[in-house]
Amino acid sequence: MDMQRPRQLFDCPEEIVEFIILDIPNPSDLLHLALACKALCKHIIPYHIQFRILKLGLGYVPGWLLDILTQHASLLSRYRTAEFTIARFSEYPLCLRPTASDLLGFIDYPYLDLVDVIWQSLSLVCHMTNLTSLVMKTTNPSSFLPILCLLSSSTPCLTFLELSLYSVSESSTVKEIDQLMPAYNPLRRLQHIRLINVCFVKDPTRHNDAQLNLLIPSLSNLEVYFVHPPNDFLDLFQRGSWPCLSSMFIWMMLPIDTPHDASSIFNSFFKRHPKIVALAFAVLEPPTLFPSQPWTMEIFPNLRRLTTNLPIQSVMSLPIVSQLTHVCGTFGDATIMHLEEMNNLEQCVAYLSMDLCDFLKSLPSNIQKLTVDCQSDEDGDIPDEEWISGLRLLRKHNRLTHLAGISSIAYDLTTSHLAIQELRLIPQLM
Repeated sequence: MDMQRPRQLFDCPEEIVEFIILDIPNPSDLLHLALACKALCKHIIPYHIQFRILKLGLGYVPGWLLDILTQHASLLSRYRTAEFTIARFSEYPLCLRPTASDLLGFIDYPYLDLVDVIWQSLSLVCHMTNLTSLVMKTTNPSSFLPILCLLSSSTPCLTFLELSLYSVSESSTVKEIDQLMPAYNPLRRLQHIRLINVCFVKDPTRHNDAQLNLLIPSLSNLEVYFVHPPNDFLDLFQRGSWPCLSSMFIWMMLPIDTPHDASSIFNSFFKRHPKIVALAFAVLEPPTLFPSQPWTMEIFPNLRRLTTNLPIQSVMSLPIVSQLTHVCGTFGDATIMHLEEMNNLEQCVAYLSMDLCDFLKSLPSNIQKLTVDCQSDEDGDIPDEEWISGLRLLRKHNRLTHLAGISSIAYDLTTSHLAIQELRLIPQLM
């Protein structure tokens, strides 16, 4: 009788290989094993990478999954990115999915309520000590500071945080995070924060102004989205002070009862952050003139990049536009003086509510990349004749290398040959 060849690890069923890999606690040992054994490389490398990202669709999470994850603390410590979304799908390693026989033991596990899953996911994050990026939902609009306090004790490597509000029904209970830790460790690596309908609300019973600022001393990029701002949404701008802040994105729909001093609150916030280089500012349906006065160089001494849906002349004063290098905004007849003063403009996305040629006549000669969006005829496109006249005005712009917005050339093969000839006279565009 022939002796059977000993079964090697890489001949085993995939589930067994996964469980063996899972039992190796140190990720560096796991990678070393993969590099030392070519036969195991094809098995280990994918899982070594897979154990870096955890994506859970909170709309479809069975109760057994959170229990299994909680039991594997060494696995949780491997994750670098965690995303908890509302989508009804999840991506997690096959070794965490129960087999058919295991499912019989999980028969009594119900699918968890979405609100409960959101808050139980925080307990998982507390074990992800090497996490660098976190995207998650919350049920309380004022949970920004409590979550920061919780993360400060468990995720010292965090560099990106996104919090967005999940609107619960009136019958659901909005849960609070208890701040059990009076002491905290600053999240010194956290540089980028995105808040979607989540804000900081001052608690008069606690001295948390300084706590908010000291928790994230290295914050350099802040994004704030408010679709339906709460009554105290301005508290974040009243209290926040971060010396490294250089990029600011604000998108909000101002409520009708917005305080009259909202403009002064924003002015004070921007003055406290003189290092802001890039500003994206979009306000939908402002109830009053906002901002009340155009911003000056005193407020933005280092601003170089501007994106706004508001008329540029109502947002920026005439002297400040001379320092802008990148602009995305609406240009009309009232903006001509500001356009002529943009002597350092290098890249521009222009939404025109004016004649194309009038815009190009005033366009600074230093422009390198230009995108034009203008609807001037029934088809929603600029006629060839207008583009031909405009291209003749662009001949003097010898630094222009990118031009977008001529959709008739991009999608219509019947474009006038005169327009093609004019383009050929600007060789750096070809």
